[in-house]
Amino acid sequence: MDNLETGVQTESEEELERVRGMLPSPKVWVARIKRDKKECERWFKTARRAIEVYEASAAGDMGEAPPTFNILHSNIETTVPALYNSAPIPDVRRRFGDADQVGKLAVDVIERGLSYLIDSYDFDANVTESVRDGELAGRGTVRVRYDPQIDGETVAYQTVTCEHVAWDKWGHGPATTWERVPWVWFEHDLTADDLRQLGVTDEKVKTLDLHENDPSAQGKDSESGTPPTGTMKTIRAWEIWDKRSGAVVFVTDADDSYLGEPQPDPLKLEQFFPCPKPMMPLRQRRGLVPICPYEIYRPLVVELDRTTQRINALTGQLRVRGLYDSRLKGMFEQLRDCEDGEYIAADDATQFATGGGGLDKAISHWPLAEIVAALQQLYVQREQTKQTIYEVTGISDVLRGATNPNETLGAQQIKAQVGSQRLSKRQNAVSDFCRDLLRIKAEIMCNHFTPQMLSMMTGIRVTPEVHQLLQNDMTRGYRIDIETDSTIRADVARSQEQMSLFLQGTAQYAQSMAAVLQLEPGAKAPIVQIYAAFARQFKLGKSAEDALEQMIEAAAQPEEPKPSPEAEKIKMDQQRMEMQAQADQQKQQADMAKMQAELEMKRELAEIDKAMKMMDVDLAQQKAQIELEKMHMELSLKRQSMELDQEAKVFDIRSKQELSAVDIDARRQRAEQEHEAREAKANAADKGA
Repeated sequence: MDNLETGVQTESEEELERVRGMLPSPKVWVARIKRDKKECERWFKTARRAIEVYEASAAGDMGEAPPTFNILHSNIETTVPALYNSAPIPDVRRRFGDADQVGKLAVDVIERGLSYLIDSYDFDANVTESVRDGELAGRGTVRVRYDPQIDGETVAYQTVTCEHVAWDKWGHGPATTWERVPWVWFEHDLTADDLRQLGVTDEKVKTLDLHENDPSAQGKDSESGTPPTGTMKTIRAWEIWDKRSGAVVFVTDADDSYLGEPQPDPLKLEQFFPCPKPMMPLRQRRGLVPICPYEIYRPLVVELDRTTQRINALTGQLRVRGLYDSRLKGMFEQLRDCEDGEYIAADDATQFATGGGGLDKAISHWPLAEIVAALQQLYVQREQTKQTIYEVTGISDVLRGATNPNETLGAQQIKAQVGSQRLSKRQNAVSDFCRDLLRIKAEIMCNHFTPQMLSMMTGIRVTPEVHQLLQNDMTRGYRIDIETDSTIRADVARSQEQMSLFLQGTAQYAQSMAAVLQLEPGAKAPIVQIYAAFARQFKLGKSAEDALEQMIEAAAQPEEPKPSPEAEKIKMDQQRMEMQAQADQQKQQADMAKMQAELEMKRELAEIDKAMKMMDVDLAQQKAQIELEKMHMELSLKRQSMELDQEAKVFDIRSKQELSAVDIDARRQRAEQEHEAREAKANAADKGA
């Protein structure tokens, strides 16, 4: 067993004595656990039979061979992804949406912390296995573990993880609802090191009967028939969480005392138990004993397997075979080995011709028409049985990914909608399971994590006020709510359709309310509130809902009243006088700045004149050089222009020559065509004569 320690030490000797006084003896706990197993004995048997069929390891009531048509495996692999196929996204927010800055920071810390705790290990695998246990065996759960790493006297690292618990390795006390469950137990196979980790002395470990993985050993579970797991020497023990005393104890049927000291309320959880309400698709109406879902349609599965076995048996008989005349044995052997289009000669043609008309009379085939007719009816019967199973389980063809091309789109949509409605209750149960799981994680994080660890996980500076709010169970529960988004990936087309409807409705509402705002500007707040109520019907996400809250707050702010004309005139006069005084002061400052600027300018002009005189000589030389370069450039341009003109003239001459040649060819062709036409006309006239 892994991680036996809860990470929390006993607070005081008085608390330990109080717990000891409320706990019964270990023998009482062992008797209670065995009584719980006895009550669930029938469910254990049916769940084990369903698992054997699912794993194709045995066929239960159908014989020794595995099922020939394992529809149970197909159904489980179809429903489990439909119930859970994506990790939940924490949705933490202030319960009433009040303007609470400290509460806002606490919300962000919890939400980011939960996101980190989900991503830090394989959360999906544990929840998926629990959903599979619920759909296959009838009950599935996970337990939460708090694992602090202590370095000396300081906490070096803290984390909270989930651990899948096998369906037959845990149970609870008698109750009609989960809220009334008095205690839960978890079964373990403890090694010697595990026992020492619980505080059991070496002397006591030697007295305990640890055994290897042997079904005939003492640790064999007589109720479930499951031997201890692992290859090391272990002893079967039970971890019990007792809500009445608020303590966790370990007991075994091999010793009359507790394994180690009781641990008073190690996690400080509101519901005490380290696991949420289990997933149970079906249960007995008088209590919390599960019902294996496979038992509901097991007779149909038996009928389906029996039909498939008959189909396989008849298919094995579909072989071409028969009898033939022994006198044709030699010819028959030769004919059977002939190639396509090859003929052989008959040894006795007279006998072959008078023998009744050839091979069709000399050979008699085994009858196959009756077998084929029976197979056709069996295939029809199997399909009807499958459809009955789908109706009982609520798995439509569309949900399974199978569809009839002859059906209309409306019929397929109805099937998908009905299938989703049949699964919606179980999908909501999985979503609630994940929500409760995140709430337990959040409670442990708030109760036990240090501010430094929270800051490191979330990137938010956790102030003493925020940390105090997180650790106060009452205040935290009143001010913070933890939910999850859907754990089912929504259909993309349906989501796009819903978003399109939302945008269309928003546009229509805005267009209609624009005229109302023009007539009554004070109606802004109720218009925004009505729109927010409309928008909440769509799942827009936390960011959009926060934006809606900001819209409501902004619309609720009262507008500033407009001042009267007299007050506005007085205000404007005061502003004009202040502006005049500022203008006069600025004018004086500008005059002084102007005088200083003029003096500075005169000094700079004198320096510039001196520099200009020194530059005149250089400018004259540069000007002469520029004029010379200008003349050279003009001569070069004239020469290039003359060359271009000459090339243009040559081009014109060549173009005219080419046009003349083309014109001459055209005239010659036209003359030849006219000559040919006259000759053709003359020839036609001669023929007519």
